[in-house]
Amino acid sequence: MATGKEIDIHLVTTALREFWPESGPIWLLSPGCLIDHEDHEVKGRWEIKGIVSDPFRNEQERSAAYADIWRITSDLIHLLSSRLNDIHGTNHSERYWRTHIGIWAILFVTVIYDRHARLLKAKTEIGNFTAIGSSDADAAITLDTVSFALQAADDFYNCQIYTYLCKKLGIPFVEYSFKNKFSRPQESKSPNPARIKNALRKIMRSGYAALASAFAQRADVLMVSSYLPRWFEIELSFATSGMVFPLHMQTPMNMSSDTFTNVTARSALSAVPEGHDGITALVVEMAKLCLPKSFVEDYQEVCSYSDSTYRKYQPKAIYSANSWWFDESFKHWAAKCQEQGTRLIGGAHGSEYFVRKYENFESFEVLLSDKYLTWGWSEPNQPKLIPTPACKLIYIDRRPNRISGESILFGGTAGPRHSVWILGNFSDYLEWQQRFFAGFPQTFMSKFLVRLHYEDYGWKMKDRLARIAPTLRFDSWDVGFRKRLNSCRLYVCDHLSTTYSEALAANIPTVLFLDEEMHPIRPTAVSYVQALRDCHILHGTPESAAAWVLRVYDDPAPWWLSAPCQNAVKEFCHYYARTSETPLRDWKQTFRELVS
Repeated sequence: MATGKEIDIHLVTTALREFWPESGPIWLLSPGCLIDHEDHEVKGRWEIKGIVSDPFRNEQERSAAYADIWRITSDLIHLLSSRLNDIHGTNHSERYWRTHIGIWAILFVTVIYDRHARLLKAKTEIGNFTAIGSSDADAAITLDTVSFALQAADDFYNCQIYTYLCKKLGIPFVEYSFKNKFSRPQESKSPNPARIKNALRKIMRSGYAALASAFAQRADVLMVSSYLPRWFEIELSFATSGMVFPLHMQTPMNMSSDTFTNVTARSALSAVPEGHDGITALVVEMAKLCLPKSFVEDYQEVCSYSDSTYRKYQPKAIYSANSWWFDESFKHWAAKCQEQGTRLIGGAHGSEYFVRKYENFESFEVLLSDKYLTWGWSEPNQPKLIPTPACKLIYIDRRPNRISGESILFGGTAGPRHSVWILGNFSDYLEWQQRFFAGFPQTFMSKFLVRLHYEDYGWKMKDRLARIAPTLRFDSWDVGFRKRLNSCRLYVCDHLSTTYSEALAANIPTVLFLDEEMHPIRPTAVSYVQALRDCHILHGTPESAAAWVLRVYDDPAPWWLSAPCQNAVKEFCHYYARTSETPLRDWKQTFRELVS
């Protein structure tokens, strides 16, 4: 424990009770530190003095934070590019490294920036306190980008991050060891039907690979994770006489390395250059703890696997919607091809893109690409953006001008208890969700079918809603979203995501509510969003949305089928969820122009 005057108040940084004091007064660093506020054990053992306020709730602070994250990420990639070349004996361009490590870099900077800001806020609001941290001996190095994204939402990993930050910020702490307190659960290795199915799929993919390889080698455009329906990919390949071809035979690399940690290399990568200080210097220094092994110790293995998997393919263009995120071998291949003249084509994989004001990740996807296929939108002075019929909405069934069904389908989302890609407290979203259902009489609740996200992140969202509305029905995900959507009378959505655009494109009566203070709309989308607001599709509070659902449920037709409402929906979808009666012709023409 740090020397000096003993401090009675402890700061709790994660939900791990093993890293809480035995009893006494505590502050919570974020709402995610206490999953269940009705937990009687907590009330009996600890006196919760308060929760540190969200450092990004203020619009000005949030705007500055996203700008800082973008700047720091750019500086970090520039710095690591030359250092990674030195360590691996390569001479790749900075654009290669931006493609290969960029998504990890922006995730990493966002996470560290968030944790650092929360601790500074705690020092301001609490004054003197003690934290409980993990032993350096327990430090874990993630395997790859997806591993880092998953661990960044995990209590164990965050305890490690907060311990390091507390040391740097001079915050007194008690150091505990994971090994002395508990052991982490191990994944079961026993056979199960899912593994057998996966093995059969691999055999089938191998057969397909042998058949498709010859066609793929002659293609000008190769598609990987296109987000297009499989049958449409085949149609597109035939329509272009093989000029465009999908690649599905590659099995993603299984990162399960037990290689040693190269301390010397990591120290060289994280040396802070002169002139760097504050949060930027801290980010560079912490890279030694957070750089995945796929970029350092296992980089040669990734390259070898990628070169072996993709060795036959050198197309004029590579198109992918989301392999730029987590597929390490794909990123290496695409980045190498780009250095040899191949054009990289990115694409939207959600309709919230370019609607929300702060979207560093989507902006980064555009930065990685030579051209970027949108779901209909374009922006001034951004020639990379090419409006295209939305890949996920190809031939979506549009409901005719009649209202059917009895249920109200409610679509929710999920977010980590520790922020990973969006700044702010996810608990604010949960509060809005509960306020929405609190606006209905219990007799009305049976009309809802609540489709929560399959990932809960430990929030116990179903239990929270069940306390407010015990008779709510919850969807099991046994039935696909489109089928559920087509059978409902109303669709209600409480966030910006792909599902609300699917509902609008299918002409399903839709009610959307959104906290625009936390998720402001970007200027280029304001007029289209305002049209939805004017027609009572979009609401600024959960109470307003609940009142509107009660008002229109019995007969939504006069509202939804009115000319102003239908025009607003069509206009919005044209820019942010575009469909087409001739999508095959449109996509064919787009790719021909891109490679001509």
